Parts: sequence; C-alpha cells; structure tokens
Amino acid sequence: MQRTGLTADQLRELVEIFSLVDVDHGGTIDTDELAVLMNTLGLKPSQMELETMIKELDSENTGEIDFESFVGAMTKKLETDITPEELEKAFKIFAIYNSDNELITPEHEGAIPTSVLIEILTTYGDLEKRLTTSEAKELIKSVAPNGSHTFFDYKKFIQFSYPQ
Repeated sequence: MQRTGLTADQLRELVEIFSLVDVDHGGTIDTDELAVLMNTLGLKPSQMELETMIKELDSENTGEIDFESFVGAMTKKLETDITPEELEKAFKIFAIYNSDNELITPEHEGAIPTSVLIEILTTYGDLEKRLTTSEAKELIKSVAPNGSHTFFDYKKFIQFSYPQ
C-alpha cells in the first residue's frame, strides 16, 4: 500500500471500519456499503457524492472500491484543513452588498441567494468537476432539505459540518 500520511491508529481504524462494512468479506464495497461506512465516520454524503466517489476510485469499472482506494479517499476527507472561519469567509465573498458596503438583505445575514450558489457550483472550478444546474440544485437540497428555496443559510451549514 502506498504511503497515506495516516497514523498507524488511523489506518487500523479504517481497516476495522472497512471490514465491518464489507459484509460479504470480498475485499470491496459498493455504493450502499460506502454510505454506511461514511455515516459510521460521521460523514453524510449525498447519493450523488457517493456515486461520484465510486466512479473516481473504481479504476476497474466494477461499481465497487477496494481497501487501498478507500484509504486514499478517506485520507483526503480526514486531512481537510479548511476551518469553519475560512469556509465562512469564502461564502461571505458571494453575499450581496450595495455600494456603501451594506448587506442588501440584512434579514438574511449568514445566507447567500440560492441562485448565486447554483451559479458558483456550475461555473467555477475545474471544468470536468463542475455540476449541472440540476446536480447543483440536488446537492443544495441534500445539505439543506428544510432550507429556503431562495437563500442558502451557510452559517447553519457550517455549524452542521463542524459540530462543536
């Protein structure tokens, strides 16, 4: 196995979790098993995210991932070093202000228009990783199922993503 940057304890934990989820002990896990595994780790990916992970990691096009590929994916998740404060700053860039630098919709402080978030998700970043409009709407719906259809409350999203 390639160097992962994980400690021996982290790697043992991933082996244990993978083994528990690999119900048939075949050495691979499918999308359903991956969802259980991610939830066990406290991560809540959408169905679209799970399918994307499988596609990105499934070099043999089997619809399943092996342990080495899983460790690679989890290493990326575990090593995310974006702080809640940095994430909030990134969202604030897209808040809408007037020429006096006042928030246009102060009643929605901590939120950005959903249309703006959809534009961000479909316009910025690597071309092959951009979402379609329907994928962006589905992603927003999956992370904020009870949210407003006109504003995305990024403060609630950050609180949910980084529990104290």
